[in-house]
Amino acid sequence: MHVSLKARNEEAIESRTAELIAFLVQDTIPLFLAKSISFDMITLFFDHLPASVQSAEDSQREFFLLSDIDTIDEVVQIVESVKDKLLHMEKLEHTEDSQALLKDITEYIKVHCFECNFTMLQVSDAFSMQLPNLSLFFKEHTQLNLLDYVTALRMHAAKQLLSETDLPLKDVSLQIGYYNISSFIRRFKQLNGITPGDYRKIHKGMQGKPKSPDENLV
Repeated sequence: MHVSLKARNEEAIESRTAELIAFLVQDTIPLFLAKSISFDMITLFFDHLPASVQSAEDSQREFFLLSDIDTIDEVVQIVESVKDKLLHMEKLEHTEDSQALLKDITEYIKVHCFECNFTMLQVSDAFSMQLPNLSLFFKEHTQLNLLDYVTALRMHAAKQLLSETDLPLKDVSLQIGYYNISSFIRRFKQLNGITPGDYRKIHKGMQGKPKSPDENLV
């Protein structure tokens, strides 16, 4: 069980707990022995709770309940209750960790994606993740393709520059991460249906800003 808890293997934890319960409900197991084994198991569970949610009061309450019960069935209920709490807290911590990582990744991208030499490999190296794993993580948590997100950030910046400044298209292209102005114009038209020059003619001086790509993040 210790190995399963350390590895945070939910399936193995469920399996080991089921094996323990099967052992406890045998008619030959005295109540005092069942309590003793359960004390050890609950201690192990609480030792592996995330530090942020560990509570001495919680463990003392479970131990008090365990010492005051009279049947094996009640012992089993307490063991299962503590196990379920552990797994719930593990999932909660994992979710919080994932959200924090996602925020760090998006902030990194927003800082660096306008550099002309920016690559996805740069992001994966910064977070010590394999590029396929990074792409999958981002997709699972945002429903967006990582490359599409970067492109959207660049196009958003381009629209702001086109509508709010008189910078030549070549300079706009460089400022949003495109060395080649032809690549920028082609990509802009592909995504927006008009060229950057035509976009500027339509939107120059207009009130309101283009929608930020971050509004699409889940």
